[in-house]
Amino acid sequence: MEEKTTFGKFIVKKRKEKNLTQKELAEQLYVTESAVSKWERGVSYPDISLVSSLCEVLGVSEHELITCSEDFKQRETERQARYFRGIMKTYSVFFYICYAVSLFVCLIVNIILEQQLSWFFIVLTGEMVAFTITSLPNLIKGENKQWIILGSFYISLNLLLLTSCLYTGGDWFFVTAVCLFFGFAFVVFPFLLRDLPLPSPFYQHKTVIYFTIMTIVLCILVMTTMSYSGYGDVMISKGLPVTLVCVLPLWLMMLVIRYLHINSLWKTAICLLISGIFSFCVNSILMMIIHHQSFVLAPINLSVWNDYYLDGNIKIIVFIVLLSLAIAFTIGGISLETKKKSKI
Repeated sequence: MEEKTTFGKFIVKKRKEKNLTQKELAEQLYVTESAVSKWERGVSYPDISLVSSLCEVLGVSEHELITCSEDFKQRETERQARYFRGIMKTYSVFFYICYAVSLFVCLIVNIILEQQLSWFFIVLTGEMVAFTITSLPNLIKGENKQWIILGSFYISLNLLLLTSCLYTGGDWFFVTAVCLFFGFAFVVFPFLLRDLPLPSPFYQHKTVIYFTIMTIVLCILVMTTMSYSGYGDVMISKGLPVTLVCVLPLWLMMLVIRYLHINSLWKTAICLLISGIFSFCVNSILMMIIHHQSFVLAPINLSVWNDYYLDGNIKIIVFIVLLSLAIAFTIGGISLETKKKSKI
């Protein structure tokens, strides 16, 4: 009974704050004045179907109505949310005006100075890039918001590069487009593969898919830049083999980390060993590919540090350090496995 009385007093208080009579409140809720009177006298509660409407008319939240008390913390949160939405709306309108005014001014100036539209398209595509960063996030809603924004930014950035290339009469757009795609793929593809509903056989091998895609894109990038630089005749015989040699240790370490079912210390040891061997042999392998030389390791003499022995001395020291770390992690892995077995 006390709870009903408290509830009734709360209804009376909020009704009077809204300057409503019992009759006016009843009319807005499509109930009888007698029903409102019973609520306020603590005789009965309103039907559950009326809760939302009653909260709306009295200007309270459902939590406040149920607890018969004002939730000042929630009200402050809602006030701050309204304030933030107001700021964002002002922010958006400000940028819309800036974009419109600057485009209109550049359009007029370009026509007056050159009697045609030329560099105006650079301004237009540049503002498209800025729009995708500053204003588009406030317009897009939904679970795919981030992909729409990223895609729009990527497309607008390519359009900016294309218009700049056409305006300057250059032939570099394709190279920059491939470079831009490689950069985007490197950053975005891990998250894209995570969200894509891949079939079960592929779902377990996302890392391999990512490495495969990035290797292919890297090879395309190398071939494109070599062709643009005038080395198209050797991009197959030298460019691609050098690229594949350089990504080989990354592939090996990825396969070790992803697919070897051993403890993390042993995986680290194997990766260190791969790094040591690669750093020691890579120059000799590259010389075989580029200059068709025999496989010869750099000369080593730790007692002599002139130009002839410097490269070999540095390589052997790096190899020894990495090998020592690999041995230390191997011992740590053995110790870890021993402890696991002793617990069993």
